Amino acid sequence: MARSVDDNRPTGPQQSAGVVRRAVRALARRTGVAQNPLRRPSDRLEAGARVAALLLSVLGLWAAVAVGVLVLGSEHSGAAHTAAAHHAVTATIVSTPRAISVPGRAVAVSTARVAWSTQAGVDRVGSSVVAPGAERGDLTTVWVTDKGDLTSAPLSRGDAAAVAVLSATAVFLSTVGLLALLLAGLRRLLDQRRYRDWARDWARFESAQRR
Repeated sequence: MARSVDDNRPTGPQQSAGVVRRAVRALARRTGVAQNPLRRPSDRLEAGARVAALLLSVLGLWAAVAVGVLVLGSEHSGAAHTAAAHHAVTATIVSTPRAISVPGRAVAVSTARVAWSTQAGVDRVGSSVVAPGAERGDLTTVWVTDKGDLTSAPLSRGDAAAVAVLSATAVFLSTVGLLALLLAGLRRLLDQRRYRDWARDWARFESAQRR
């Protein structure tokens, strides 16, 4: 029995294979590694450099992920050490909080004078960041050392993750940027060589025409 039109359509696996082949051919054309009898040695060298840069970018991504994991572990370890060496105490806001702008932050930070007591019972006064909207006389939480001096709070898990993501992003962007600069430099050198070859060939052509 004759097959219907629908029976001639490619199946799911065949469609997927076709998509992969088209993607590979498109990538080969874009990187310059596709077979072309008109391609010059300099073109092949540039195409090889593009492929190498693409592979190095993938390796750079893995390296960035590894750096992010290491930084995350380091930040967690540092936060745990800080939490073990320092402790939180309840302090009283003894001055009117005032807002100050911090570079890199869109929202102003409120600071005020706060008073607290050390573990030895000594009253201390210092300046600390307080919650937005806090007023004089309100209670707040501050972090102090074993000696009772004000210190910064340990990083939260969210802050540690943000630091790790920024570190990984910086590594990846630096890798891609360096590869882009190297490719641009190589292409400039190859273009200069191509211009010299074109000028030489054109001079030979004009010389042959005058004969």
